[in-house]
Amino acid sequence: SANNPSAGETGQWTIVSGTGGTIADPADPTTAFTGQSCTSYTLRWTITGCGESSDDVSISFSNALTSANAGPDQSFTDNTTQTTLSANNPSAGETGQWTIVSGTGGTIANPTDPTTAFTGQSCTTYTLLWTITGCVEALDEAIISFSEVTTQPNAGADISFTDNTTQTNIAANAPAAGQTGQWTIVSGTGGAIANPNSPSTTFSGSSCETYILAWSITGACGTLSDQVAVSFQPQTTQANAGQDIQDITGTSLTVNMAANPAAAWETGQWSIVSGTGGTFSDASLHNTTF
Repeated sequence: SANNPSAGETGQWTIVSGTGGTIADPADPTTAFTGQSCTSYTLRWTITGCGESSDDVSISFSNALTSANAGPDQSFTDNTTQTTLSANNPSAGETGQWTIVSGTGGTIANPTDPTTAFTGQSCTTYTLLWTITGCVEALDEAIISFSEVTTQPNAGADISFTDNTTQTNIAANAPAAGQTGQWTIVSGTGGAIANPNSPSTTFSGSSCETYILAWSITGACGTLSDQVAVSFQPQTTQANAGQDIQDITGTSLTVNMAANPAAAWETGQWSIVSGTGGTFSDASLHNTTF
């Protein structure tokens, strides 16, 4: 909408800057102008008479860009490796595009579909970018995590024996379906696990030995462990040699001893601490003759 030239003068529109523009009637002060989206133009109106007078006008064609929304983050703790994305739709004249920013082995079924299917790998976290492009770009990210919860292992309560026991059942919890369990000996010598993959297997050890056993559960995304102590430590019977024997008079040179017996898994032994020429009929017998 430029001003009209006076009588004897002419007016002329020209495009100073901007590509793809068209002036319907360059001599018409109020002509129609057609340009391209996302482009700015400088148009010049020149009136020519005895001289020239010019003035410029700026015209910009742009669209308000839709804000990108990639949808909520998603986290799976089972064996799921596929999900549906939920970004917003671009407006008319705009385009949308999914890209994988981080995470390996992922596949986007249709990168231009806001609600496309996405397939990844177990135990992997992905960052996906939803980009809406118009005159400029708008971006938003969604985090997609495919993992598996490994069963928390419980090796059971500590076990302690004070008799002659050297074998026991150990009782851990069972792993979830698709996961495996494994017993190992962390410390202690001479131990044997009957079935290392059974939560409630039999364990055999040696007397006077304490063992640390580990129960580990392995899933697709890692291994967790718990420990139990198994102690085979029989208590030694407190020795009691009996009452002191008073001086024996007469011609007898023998006396029956009266110590306490050892337990079935123990041994007893008499020895002479002082005095010469003495003998035991059986030094391992608690009530032997001296």
